[in-house]
Parts: sequence; C-alpha cells; structure tokens
Amino acid sequence: MLDQLNDNDHFFYRNKSRLLPTILGGIIGDALGVPVEFKARNMLNIKGMTGFGTYNQPPGTWSDDTSLTLCLMENLIEGQDEIGLMKKFIAYREGYWTPYGRMFDIGRATDEAIERFQRGASIDECGGKSEFDNGNGALMRIAPLAFTLCSEPDFSKRKTEVERWAVITHRHLRSTLGCIFYIEFLIRLFHDD
Repeated sequence: MLDQLNDNDHFFYRNKSRLLPTILGGIIGDALGVPVEFKARNMLNIKGMTGFGTYNQPPGTWSDDTSLTLCLMENLIEGQDEIGLMKKFIAYREGYWTPYGRMFDIGRATDEAIERFQRGASIDECGGKSEFDNGNGALMRIAPLAFTLCSEPDFSKRKTEVERWAVITHRHLRSTLGCIFYIEFLIRLFHDD
C-alpha cells in the first residue's frame, strides 16, 4: 500500500515521516495486546512480543484493530466512499488484511454494523447507536484521518469528516466524540501544538 504513495500532492505522501511511526506504532501496540486481550490489568506484565494467549495466535499477530485501520487507509488512498469501506470490512471477515488469511476476531458492534449493511441497511443506519453500541471499534481504526485532516483549518469540517467515517459502525455519541478527540490530539501532536 505504501508503494502507492508516490504523488507529491497526496496527503499520506506529504506526511509520510509522521505516518509510518503513527501507523506502525499502532500495529505494534495491537500485536503486543492480542495475547492479553480481556485479561485483568493486574495480571499483565508485558515485556516484549509474546503470543498464544487469548486467541492462541503466534507472536506479532495483529487483530481487527490493525486490519480495519489498513482497510481505511487503503480506502482513503483509493478515494472510495463509506460504502467502499464497508465492502472492505466484509472482505476482512473473509481474511482480507489479516496476518494469516483468516479473521480470528472482530468487535461485536462492528460485526453487527456489517450485518446490517449486508441486509440492505443504508450506510447511515449501519452503525449502532444504543448505549450497548458504545464501543471503541471506530476509535481503533480512525488514526489515518489525522493525515487527511491535518491541513484542514476548520474544526467543524474536521469533526464532520471524522463522524462520517466513525458512524458507519459506531453511531453512539460517546464513540464518535472519542474519535473526534483522538484525531484532534493527533493533529496537535503533528503540528507540535
């Protein structure tokens, strides 16, 4: 995917020096967390890359967090819309952007949003909006938007764009608000504010 970043006007290319640490840092953090997912914090003592924990996956295995982030990056590079992204999420369930060609986990709210889409719901109605749909599934994949939005001076336009990509799986206000805060935080880091 990164070999497609050869256009000097492309937002990912212009920010490549910040893109790689941000995305690779997320992938490494994801792989460190896969073996201990759902374990109590007081049971954690992570000192390096391990494996064969929660999902019985080899060391270095990333989860849906990384796979769906890569789907979003690819979708943005291709100039696709939210429907295109949802189709990539469907492909993820069949092994797309997974480390070993098969999905071993997906968040409940994201999975249910994909199901709604496959049953014919409009893209605006796929993401759950109830209290029980208030998860982090949109937040864990949203970081690439910091690169598409870092030059946008208008906060309301940035907010609208973050919501556009978050609500396809998570429409609860707290979920989208978390995504907005996160992107604003990353943008401030990129600008050294």
